[in-house]
Amino acid sequence: MLMDYLRRVRPKPAAQAKARFYVKPGQQVQSDWAEMGPVPIGGVMTKVYVFAAILAWSRALFVRFTTDMQLLTWLDCHCRTFEYFGGATREVLIDNLKVGAESRAGGTVRWNSKYQELALALGFIQLAHFQCVQKRKVGAETRSSSSRPAVQLPRRHT
Repeated sequence: MLMDYLRRVRPKPAAQAKARFYVKPGQQVQSDWAEMGPVPIGGVMTKVYVFAAILAWSRALFVRFTTDMQLLTWLDCHCRTFEYFGGATREVLIDNLKVGAESRAGGTVRWNSKYQELALALGFIQLAHFQCVQKRKVGAETRSSSSRPAVQLPRRHT
């Protein structure tokens, strides 16, 4: 009853333009970091980060919590991602991660050499996300401590 009322009185959200892209099953995984904030670990407040990797076609998600965003952790998270999904995808798309892409100039990316070695060993192609125009950073990186969590799990409707 409440939901019916809210549907009537709430304004409908404005339609937003979406750029869609299509991938085949097993073609691409998209990965990124987010900071979750400090949590007590062994009585010490410790910053916790989350590595998230999502299969582009099925939207299956792999998540790993870490206490740093260093290169070895990044590489380990990739290995664990592919182990979880049962193998490497053909492509790995990353956002603006210095640990993966050391620099960018125009459409050229200079990859971290250790990340490139992992890509060669596991047989995937590294892709970097390029935004045409970025007015502001959207997502986990801009959230305040009072806003919703960076990673939201689906709610169960009963």
